[in-house]
Amino acid sequence: MTKTLYRTLSATALILFTGLAQAQAQPEGLTRVEVSGKQGEPVRRDVSRSCPGVAATMQDVLEKAWYLEGQEATVRVTFRLQGEETTDVSSKGGPLAYRMAVRRAVIAMQCTKQATDGQLFSFDVSFVAPKEDDDASYRVALQEN
Repeated sequence: MTKTLYRTLSATALILFTGLAQAQAQPEGLTRVEVSGKQGEPVRRDVSRSCPGVAATMQDVLEKAWYLEGQEATVRVTFRLQGEETTDVSSKGGPLAYRMAVRRAVIAMQCTKQATDGQLFSFDVSFVAPKEDDDASYRVALQEN
């Protein structure tokens, strides 16, 4: 039994030391990682300049979601403008119902063609409750700053 135990331990030690030696013998070029992409890409916040009527579109499309959810929140939306079409729409913050409605509203926006295709835009949409003495509807505020 000791002979079998000795052989098992010897084989295990040999496997461990071989693996350790191979890990240490890696060429130095493999330790470096290169990342490529558009790091620090400028984000435009002047959405109403490129998409006139965005505030009215947001109010019209999002009023129902705001009425059904009934929770104050702010949603940040980011998208790219390719010609007159909005692409790569994403949203963060607030309830899921708001994020989904905001993405649908941004996709439905009417925008003008820009000189630089693929420009990244971002803005915040705030869902604000009406004041108690106000007969107005639920408000959706567009924040471009």
